[in-house]
Amino acid sequence: MPAIDQFKPISPEIQAPPGKAAGGVRYGFVDLLRGLALVVMVETHVVNAYLPAGLRQGPFFYWLAFLNGLVAPSFLFASGYSLVLQGSRYWNDWLHFRPGSRS
Repeated sequence: MPAIDQFKPISPEIQAPPGKAAGGVRYGFVDLLRGLALVVMVETHVVNAYLPAGLRQGPFFYWLAFLNGLVAPSFLFASGYSLVLQGSRYWNDWLHFRPGSRS
């Protein structure tokens, strides 16, 4: 079992393994939103598959269905936002269809 001293808080800078180039700044809220959307997406499919038909009426299921309807758009938003964050570094390369100038 690893010692507690080995666990460090998430740093805004990505720590690259030896021999590899370090990445840019990592935004934890984007990862958190994508992870939360994934968990709620699993909940959506499991509940919709196994919930008895008698419980699919009423205000609880209405609000649950409303929340479940927000899952896919929030995941797409977070994925698109992370694409824009990455794209800002390589925008000119993308515009001219050339490989990125990565180290």
